[in-house]
Amino acid sequence: MANGESITPMVERTVDVEIEDDLDDKWKALHHIPRCIDDDGDVMFLHLARGIAKTSGTYSKPNRLGVKDWVKFYNNEVSN
Repeated sequence: MANGESITPMVERTVDVEIEDDLDDKWKALHHIPRCIDDDGDVMFLHLARGIAKTSGTYSKPNRLGVKDWVKFYNNEVSN
């Protein structure tokens, strides 16, 4: 790629029991959320899904995180 950057393809692991058991507890609570995990078992990507609808308040499927929930999760679990 340009500027010496590279792309690493990752596999989405939404519900993979074998991998789920090896994750830190903070990630286990997000078992229904699409995520990509690297070879070391680190979560590298979480999919917000329906971001515009959630932000505008028109999406309300049970057990889903909204934008404020994502920010709270990040602040409490990831950035500390």
